[in-house]
Amino acid sequence: MMKKSAVLLFMLCVVSLSAAPLFSLYDLRCEHEENPVGIESATPAPETHITCVPVDPLIKIFRGQGTFPETDDSAHVAKGETASFQLIVRSKYPISNLQVTAGDLISGSQRVSSSLKAFTGYHPIGKYAPDPSKDVLKPASGLFPDYLQEFEYIEVPAATNQPVWINYDIPHNAVPATYHAEVSISGKVQNKNFSITRQLSTKVYPVTVPEQTLWLSNRMWVGDYQLRQMNNGMSVEPFSDHYWSLFKVLANKARDAGQNTYFFYSPLDYVQCSVSGNTYSFDFSRFDLLVDFLIKEGNLKRLEVGAFGERSGSTILIKFPLEGGTWEQQPLSDARVQNFLSLFAPALYNHIKSKGWEGMYLQHLADEPGKGGQTTAYKQLAQFVKSRVPQLKIIEAIDPWGDIQAMNMLDVYVAQPGVCHTDYSFLQSHQAAGNEVRMYTCMYPQGNYANRFFELPLIQTRLLHWINYKYKITGYLHWAFNFRPSGYPNWKNHAAFTLGGGGGLLPAGDAWLVYPAYGTVYSTVRYEAMRDGVKDYELLKLLEKKNPARAQEIVNSTIFDFDNYNSDESAFLATGIKMLKWQSE
Repeated sequence: MMKKSAVLLFMLCVVSLSAAPLFSLYDLRCEHEENPVGIESATPAPETHITCVPVDPLIKIFRGQGTFPETDDSAHVAKGETASFQLIVRSKYPISNLQVTAGDLISGSQRVSSSLKAFTGYHPIGKYAPDPSKDVLKPASGLFPDYLQEFEYIEVPAATNQPVWINYDIPHNAVPATYHAEVSISGKVQNKNFSITRQLSTKVYPVTVPEQTLWLSNRMWVGDYQLRQMNNGMSVEPFSDHYWSLFKVLANKARDAGQNTYFFYSPLDYVQCSVSGNTYSFDFSRFDLLVDFLIKEGNLKRLEVGAFGERSGSTILIKFPLEGGTWEQQPLSDARVQNFLSLFAPALYNHIKSKGWEGMYLQHLADEPGKGGQTTAYKQLAQFVKSRVPQLKIIEAIDPWGDIQAMNMLDVYVAQPGVCHTDYSFLQSHQAAGNEVRMYTCMYPQGNYANRFFELPLIQTRLLHWINYKYKITGYLHWAFNFRPSGYPNWKNHAAFTLGGGGGLLPAGDAWLVYPAYGTVYSTVRYEAMRDGVKDYELLKLLEKKNPARAQEIVNSTIFDFDNYNSDESAFLATGIKMLKWQSE
């Protein structure tokens, strides 16, 4: 569960580095260009000043950073987790053709191959949060380590830190033991080849991550704007073979981070409607294609059907079709809206039920009600829809400036950490009544609340799910898995974008957790931290079954309140090892 110096999962920049050791020289062989790399008799060339240092992957290492805390080359994990390692390579002179070779983790006849080897890329920040955390990170360069480039080789400027990331996905049926792997870092400095070899170790405990119970939803965008970024800027025809192949890349990536809940922004984007006077007929074939696809490729377990309505001033407008293929939006008071909803809502639910999906079906009505005083309009809409489909479960993200206590008709409450903080007793009462409470983050909350912005220590992204565990919150939602501000291949030049309607620039990193590239997407250190936090949640739940007091001791030593945590990385790793040892007893 905790990776003690693991490479490619996450990294977190320390607030104070004054006591941290300098880079140190390791097993380094540097040969003349004409000599083969790795000859044992080769004479080291220390004047190149090449270093390779293991650093905890919870620590963000900045380009020009001169000192940081060195750790050992070991990871401690449960079966079903990812052992991750981070090595920082640096030279006084430019490095060309930097490459990494990761051998298998081996214990006796047991082998685990590397699942990811990458070079961390640095991204400029577009905007810091206006209300910064006390732990905000502000490198002088404005460049943050974030995306994980799965390149064969890269070039590294002189006197520049280059993190190398390596992952090993430990199978659920792995034999508990200590595994070892050999990793080779090679390249060329001043026309001389060099090769650095490190021995990595991973202790796999006799503990297995249980089946995931946390509901995780990072809203995925698969419109033309997003798919162009994965297709060299060219449009992708909806529902074509290429559309599904790119969608599969995104769904698999989300699934591998623990995603099991998917959001359809509006069912009317997929359900085809035919209108004749005041009657309607509905074709659900495309909707079914999407659900079946996500069950297969994305591990879909919960389906969030998008909002019927849209906020507008103090009211909510509902979209409905007209003859001729056009659409109109009007408030619920319009008789045409009432007629449409009276037919469409039951038809949608009945179709879901006929497919056997009703147990995972949740309905949104209007996103973040309350932002413009729409609470009354929302309640009227909810009551109207429930009167037509009583068994319908309504889920909604509540606007942090709205009145959550007036929203007392929901089945699933989704609230930001700040709202959970101030209205926790209200949410507890709904949990006690059998309703669900989930947490969501976006460009808010800011301040000292955990989030997944570039500027925050990486541990806070992982701790989001420790907060979920402590406060019995059963799910997490974020509005954007892949809403990049610019298309392939120019995304490196942009760090934020402007929302419509005067929303302003979002804090850097808010809108995406992965990066598009041609035919694929790159992981990020934040994605890796998010995934490990989900596994932490399940391991805490597992320990709770065995010893509730110890589970509380573990979480209480790390999470003090919704906005107060122990963010010390070394303490966090020690806590994780303790939990694995307790579960192994």
